[in-house]
Amino acid sequence: MEEITKEFLLELLNKTEDDAIYHCRKYLYDNYGRSIDYKLPKEIVMKYIENIEAVYWRDVFLVEADTDVYIQLDYFFDNVNYETIDTTGFKEIKYQFNKYFNVYYKINKTENTITYKLGDKTKTLQIVYEGGDTFLPTTNGTEGTSVSDYLEELLQDSNSARSNIVTGRKLLGIPVVHI
Repeated sequence: MEEITKEFLLELLNKTEDDAIYHCRKYLYDNYGRSIDYKLPKEIVMKYIENIEAVYWRDVFLVEADTDVYIQLDYFFDNVNYETIDTTGFKEIKYQFNKYFNVYYKINKTENTITYKLGDKTKTLQIVYEGGDTFLPTTNGTEGTSVSDYLEELLQDSNSARSNIVTGRKLLGIPVVHI
């Protein structure tokens, strides 16, 4: 991954849509160590980043934008909108809290492959499994479920959307920060 500099953050911001939202944190500096989380639009985040002299960190994934304003690093990466053409036959995994954080996939049951796609990047992987075509998942007790069907189920699980998108983007070589 590249060094995170002011210029790099501005470059990422310029790749995002105008309606992108960034998660921020303000620390209250009280005896309880409390903080307030809130959202800021791109235009305000852009002004903060333009005005910083250098990138300072709070915790591991928070960029200090002002004396008491910290912006989550993952949103600089997650808000980049990768325009993806020709998604025929692909299914989209979307993150419900960020419309720009997504990835496409397609499972070919005949060839036992899974293909990920986003922007101009595509990667196909062989689905490798042991024990024959069917198995008994311990999670739902369904007998005779194919590995491809079970993988499809896992990829469409809304509770795992963020992790599934991170996995797909990492396989495609798209920078992502996983908190």
